Amino acid sequence: MGMVAGGSDKKVVKRKVVKKKPVAKLPPGRPSHVVTQEKRDRVLEFSGMGLTNAQVAKLMDISQDTLERKYKEELSTAALHKNVNVARNLYNMATNPEHKSSAQSAMFWMKTRAGWRETNRLEVANPDGSNLQLGQRDTIDSRLLTVEQRDQLREILLAAMANQAPPTMETIMVEDMRDDGEEED
Repeated sequence: MGMVAGGSDKKVVKRKVVKKKPVAKLPPGRPSHVVTQEKRDRVLEFSGMGLTNAQVAKLMDISQDTLERKYKEELSTAALHKNVNVARNLYNMATNPEHKSSAQSAMFWMKTRAGWRETNRLEVANPDGSNLQLGQRDTIDSRLLTVEQRDQLREILLAAMANQAPPTMETIMVEDMRDDGEEED
């Protein structure tokens, strides 16, 4: 090591230059994906049936990234297209009196589109057998009930709280008849 003018010691390092070997050209990768109407229809069908993007991509033999990039419109509207098809079919069934499911289809349509609903009612009769009229808020004024009606209502409420089926009017009447018969003996 020698001294360099100015008084400092510096190492001189020789670097070996490595020549890169020429890389053999690899065969080209997958060919670029070409979008066709047939492929668009398949994506609409698969996605509309509820398949995930990963599943659709696998069926289409493309990457999920390619699917999402090239079929963005189909993926975003597929469920809407299927819903329209089902609604059209349901409407046709509901409005065709000759179709075997027209009644069920019409009821479903009216419940979901026209606000119809099924109701479950508990009817409590007056002592003379006529229906007890309920107020607007569907409340029962217990002062208007007979002792028997209050007892029946109590049984129904206790059964409901115990998560059991409430007794039917037939069951109550049979039990009342048994009670009446036992008292006579």
